[in-house]
Amino acid sequence: MYDIERQNKIYEYLREHKSASVEELSKLFYSSLSTIRRTLTHMENMGLIQRTHGGAVFTDKSNEVSILVRQTRNIKEKEAVADIALKYIPEYSSIFLDNSSTVLTLAKKMSFSGKTVFTNSLQIAMEIFHKNEGKVFLFGGEVNFSLLDVTGAMTCRSIHNFHYDLLLCSCAAMNEQGSFENTFNTADVKQAAMQNASKKMLVFGKSKIDTTATIHTAKLSDYDIIVSDIDEATIQKYHSLHEGIRIHNQ
Repeated sequence: MYDIERQNKIYEYLREHKSASVEELSKLFYSSLSTIRRTLTHMENMGLIQRTHGGAVFTDKSNEVSILVRQTRNIKEKEAVADIALKYIPEYSSIFLDNSSTVLTLAKKMSFSGKTVFTNSLQIAMEIFHKNEGKVFLFGGEVNFSLLDVTGAMTCRSIHNFHYDLLLCSCAAMNEQGSFENTFNTADVKQAAMQNASKKMLVFGKSKIDTTATIHTAKLSDYDIIVSDIDEATIQKYHSLHEGIRIHNQ
């Protein structure tokens, strides 16, 4: 079992059961005691869990699920949405990319040659850096090791200092009221970027449709382009409810 897979399985188990011993996790995931201890220490350093004497407990410091977990969920869905979204990305010189796993999947498929990229995602910044394409700016702020991003007042102030031809973002949930996020920090970053973006593009998978989360981020009419892999019947329902919006699914 790979380290990332082991971490995800342990995270989900602790999330459901709240606590577990090293011996218990060792038997569940067919790993040695030393491997489990090392994995738990790494997860604690990332802020995912809290070590205890002989085991670990789940710490719900925020409602956000770790980016490491989100990256392994609905992989085919994210790939499908990213492939559709590539067809609808408008011309731009500067772009803001949010910290979502969906946008990370899309960013891996995009070319940024000659572009200026702004992001609060550590993973996206490194992805573009390794591509050696264009310029990438990573905003300062409080680092969240669970989400591998930066957020907070410092981040939002920095975001307001720039203009973006295009904002490319996803969401935690989407319904007739618009897009939603699980925490104020994530919502604040996206709302700050929306205020300074000429065009706003929302990309999300079908698992997000007709769901809700804690913080309402924006109305559907606030987005210039909406892309998803939802079915035609659902699209027609939303088109009938919101005059002027258009959801692309192919």
